[in-house]
Amino acid sequence: MISLSKKQWSIIILSIIFLHISIGKNPPPALPDSFFDSVQIDKLNHQAYTELTYGNLNMAKRHAEKALQLADETNYLRGQATAIEHLGTIYMKNKKYEEAFTFYYNANTLWKLIGSKISEVSNLEKTAFLYMSLNSYKRAADYYQEAYEIVKTLDEPAIQGNIEESLASIYKKLGEYEKAATYYRLAIQSRQRLHMMAEVGQLYRQLHQMQSLAGNHDHAIEAGNKALDIFTQLKDTSQISDVLTDIGHSLTSLKEHDKAEVYFERALELQANILKKAHKKEEKIARFIRMGEIAHKAQKYKKARQHYESAYNLIGEEGDCSLLVDLCNKLAYNEFVAKHKDDALSYAGEAFTIGQECNKVSREAKMETYLLLSEIYNMRNAYKRSQEWYAFYNHNKNIMEKEANQLHEELLAFELKLEKQEKEFKLEAMNRQNEELKYQQVKLENDKKQQELILREQELAILRKNQELQAIALEKQKLEEQRAKRELLLIKQRIEAEEKDKQLALLEKDRAMKALELEKQKVRERLREDSLRILQSESIMKEELLKEEQRTKTFSYAIIGLLTGFLVFAFVAYRKIRKSEKELKVQSAVIQEKNEELTHTNQILSQTALELKESRKELQRKNDALTSSITYAQRIQRVIMPTETELSSIFPESFVLFLPRDIVSGDFYWLKKRRERIYIAVADCTGHGVPGAFMSLIGIEKLEQAVDYVNISSPNLILNYLNKSVKNLLQQRNSELRDGMDIAICTIDLKKKILDFSGARADILVFQNNEMQVLKGDRNSIAGRETIDEFYFTKYSLKLDKPTTVYMFTDGYRDQFGGELNTKIGSVKFKELIQKVSVLSSFAQQKEELERFFREWKGKEKQLDDVTVLSFKINDLIDSTI
Repeated sequence: MISLSKKQWSIIILSIIFLHISIGKNPPPALPDSFFDSVQIDKLNHQAYTELTYGNLNMAKRHAEKALQLADETNYLRGQATAIEHLGTIYMKNKKYEEAFTFYYNANTLWKLIGSKISEVSNLEKTAFLYMSLNSYKRAADYYQEAYEIVKTLDEPAIQGNIEESLASIYKKLGEYEKAATYYRLAIQSRQRLHMMAEVGQLYRQLHQMQSLAGNHDHAIEAGNKALDIFTQLKDTSQISDVLTDIGHSLTSLKEHDKAEVYFERALELQANILKKAHKKEEKIARFIRMGEIAHKAQKYKKARQHYESAYNLIGEEGDCSLLVDLCNKLAYNEFVAKHKDDALSYAGEAFTIGQECNKVSREAKMETYLLLSEIYNMRNAYKRSQEWYAFYNHNKNIMEKEANQLHEELLAFELKLEKQEKEFKLEAMNRQNEELKYQQVKLENDKKQQELILREQELAILRKNQELQAIALEKQKLEEQRAKRELLLIKQRIEAEEKDKQLALLEKDRAMKALELEKQKVRERLREDSLRILQSESIMKEELLKEEQRTKTFSYAIIGLLTGFLVFAFVAYRKIRKSEKELKVQSAVIQEKNEELTHTNQILSQTALELKESRKELQRKNDALTSSITYAQRIQRVIMPTETELSSIFPESFVLFLPRDIVSGDFYWLKKRRERIYIAVADCTGHGVPGAFMSLIGIEKLEQAVDYVNISSPNLILNYLNKSVKNLLQQRNSELRDGMDIAICTIDLKKKILDFSGARADILVFQNNEMQVLKGDRNSIAGRETIDEFYFTKYSLKLDKPTTVYMFTDGYRDQFGGELNTKIGSVKFKELIQKVSVLSSFAQQKEELERFFREWKGKEKQLDDVTVLSFKINDLIDSTI
């Protein structure tokens, strides 16, 4: 069983609470269900509640403490809050108010963190009831008021009505009747919403009483009549009788005695009817006493005496002595008011006698008897006896007042103690919140820097895209230029061919014209020769003139036809020549237009060349700015990761070889000392450069959360937490993001002298007595689409009972190409190299030798990946640290 002091409990619970508060609005994902059995915790809490209901406080405490222990171990907030609240109720029932207050306060803080407003309201009501138990009504009102402000935001009329009734009851005890009346009205509205008419009737009775005490008798009667209407509808005879009595009393205060008498008579009739149906003795006694009270208020003292005596007879001398004293006091007062001195003295004397013989009679009842005897003797003019009884009354009154004052002082001191304790809690909470604000501020700055890195990466991507588009545009321009040149060349060749064809056509036409002219000349020569022959042979031919006349005409017609044919041919040829000249002019115009287009194209190309030059300048400027931003990101990454100085402050014999491929790195290493445990990790994130650097920042943050806020100490559980939280953060179930990391993590328990190791696709090399052993990690990476969500990593434990040297590394070193055959270094050669350097006298020499070998092996080849090798020696470290 848990046995802790109040202060220890408060520190533990507040630590749990602010552990979760420090995670902020975006807390790390909850651990998998397999880490704890919430069903078992809920079952234990339910058992504690059941035992509380039956009053078995020890058993209830045992269940609640067990539930709290399991809930603390598994970080189950709701289970913690429920168990703590049960413990508060247990201590409350045991009247250990200070411890109860501490538990209630811590439970309330947890309910606020969880966001369960109903549970928070319930807890505040319990705290208010605690103060009511201490008669500290003002503090109780404060807590009820706080609960009321919360419940008003919810649609819970039942809970709201309960708090309103509680506030009304408190203000009634404080004598603030107007405030009490206000809250009774509000409670009436809440109960009406639930159609709880019997409760509404009772609340109207309470409202009647508050208005009467405040002296507002008209308003009191109005409230009484509403109560009367409700109980009439419900046919509740007993309540109707009581309400009639209430209204009659208010009418008496207004001196409306006739009306009051009517109400009292009706009340007595109803009580008489109820009495007739009563079978149990106790019920009959209660009815006779009630009828006596009603008759007394109605100033019917004889009837009141009859009813009181009927009750007295039913009780008998062997009955409840406390009830007999109370009844005798009522009879004595009734007779005193009726001025029946002897009877009053007789009843008061009997009350005194019973009170002296019975220890069950309260001091208040005895004091009432003493005061009655004093007043009765005063009325009988026996002043000395009256003073003696009054002195007796006053003596008891002083004792009660002294006891009450002492109790009041004790309660006041206790209340002040609780207030001081509450202020201490709040001050501690404020200090925690201030620390949280500082943490959030740093986190916001880191987030801002991350956003800036993202924006710069996006700008770089846009610039790269623009470069690609510009290169495509330039290539397109080149192709267009080549196409234009080819088209111009083809056009020139086509024009030259057409010109040659036209020249040939002109030459053909010239030859045809010349042939025509030659033919014409020949015709003319032949005609001239024929004419000469005709003239010479005219004489000879005269005889034959008639014969040849017809032949000559035929020949002439033939000549004319021939000449006409020649003329038609010449005309057609002329038309063709004119048409060819026009086509030549059109083609010349087309050539001129193409030349102008070519000139315009050359101008556009010149302008494009200028624009391209300006674009190159702008691209260079943006590239310089981006390089500057990434360099700044490198500084941020180096600040977040531990320096070699920080590493050597914990491990004096150590080194880290850190060679990023780009300006920023996807590799990172992490170191933390917390209490008596050291945490160290080396990780290789997906990708290089800016994407890898972003993943490294996520990895470092989640490792910090796992150790500082979730309070995980085992390396395999840290990797389990890291795997799920990174997958949830990147939403890998619903997105295409495949980023993750390979990581090796060691934890060193300085007290137990044990090294624990777990790896996600990462191994480590350990040397003890110059013997090397390989601790292999699991083949499951952290996050990534192919990684199993619920993978549970293996833990290896190694006793540190002898000097131990550990080498942690990423795959960048062994995957580097180079050497004579341009091959990878490889795992075998890397292990041989580590074994070789491990015997060197200093870790500085080891680092220098590893870096030299890497540079020489790489030679002129490009570095393919980020490189990290980290080593540390555990020797005198443990004893000196402890």
